Amino acid sequence: MIEQKHNHTNVINNIKIYTLGEFRIVLRNGEIYNTSSKSNRLWSLFKFLLINLNKGITPDILLENVSPEIDYTDPTNAVYNMVYRLRKLLSNESIFGNSKEIILFTNGCYKLNFDEDVWIDFIELEKSFNNAETQKKEDPQRSTEYYLNAFDIYGGELLPELIYESWLFPKRTYYRNLYLKIIANLTKLYADQKLYGAIVEICQKAVSIEPHEEEIQVQLMENLIRVGKIREAKDFYEKTVSILEKEFGIQPTSELQRIAQLLKSEYVQIKTGSKVISQILMNDAMNGAFFCDYRDFYTIYVLEKRKCERSGNALCPVYVEFENEKNVFKSNAYKNSAIKAFKETLVNGLRKGDMVSLINKTRFLILLNNTEYQIVKMVMDRIIDRFHKSAFKDIILEIEVCPSLPKPKSK
Repeated sequence: MIEQKHNHTNVINNIKIYTLGEFRIVLRNGEIYNTSSKSNRLWSLFKFLLINLNKGITPDILLENVSPEIDYTDPTNAVYNMVYRLRKLLSNESIFGNSKEIILFTNGCYKLNFDEDVWIDFIELEKSFNNAETQKKEDPQRSTEYYLNAFDIYGGELLPELIYESWLFPKRTYYRNLYLKIIANLTKLYADQKLYGAIVEICQKAVSIEPHEEEIQVQLMENLIRVGKIREAKDFYEKTVSILEKEFGIQPTSELQRIAQLLKSEYVQIKTGSKVISQILMNDAMNGAFFCDYRDFYTIYVLEKRKCERSGNALCPVYVEFENEKNVFKSNAYKNSAIKAFKETLVNGLRKGDMVSLINKTRFLILLNNTEYQIVKMVMDRIIDRFHKSAFKDIILEIEVCPSLPKPKSK
């Protein structure tokens, strides 16, 4: 489970103002202040000043955004009366200790100014994000904690109750894009550590807030497959495709089609007589490389290739062919014994997380996890040298690094 650090809940005895997902004010005693529908215009004024915190706003700009439908004969006086009533409202409700001084008027402009401790979600979101960015290279763990806090703060669209206010559109887009960037950076940190279960948890919460963001949907399904939750991945895929077709009238995108192919492969089939998923994925509980058939190998390769395309890391599969013109085997039994010995050398000599498959009984395919070309060659030279020392000195093995892989044949 992810240990999310809810830093904002640790602010003791501070007034808290939430704007992301819903507007609410939590008082010092922990009670939620209920804004009256009778004072909607005054609270709209408060929200406009809040989002533009510490910025001076002229009376004309205030009226243009808060009351655009009314043509005031005396705009300056109209704003003065609205501000007076808002100050009185805040004072009477005893929300803030300095209600009379919260709305300042200087140099012909109004601005909201808190001189006491007030926690505001969108401000804390940006602080956590900036701290995470600063710490990303020097302290990934600390950076992850900041990203988690920022991720947890975002509860949805900025002030969703204000449906028609055009001044909110750029702000909403900004915080939504910031949220998506937080998800991308956080899941990248988890992927680097192979914490695929943590990515699943992040994406599951994210799709509840951004249900139509394809990148999050695809990440969720990919990582559900990685952790063996195949039924959940299939159910989520079917639900996603159904919504696209019924609500939007569109067909699955190429990315979703790719997920569909992964779910159709033997790697994820759940039916009588097929492989049990826990057996296929038991590699995580073993030492050395993971040996599997080519269909499984290819499916995992596609997932890893997609991951590397996003991260920029290397992915270099390797072919090793026993059946070549330089090798003359004494007998079929000797050839089979050599192939078996090479398989054991690979599985025992490679790392946990590397993969090995045998194609057509004589061709090995190897995938070294997150290893660049030159390192791949060094590793394979070491493996072949170890194999030769195991009584098979006469067998010549040639390697081909980074070949293109054919799709498995359909059954």
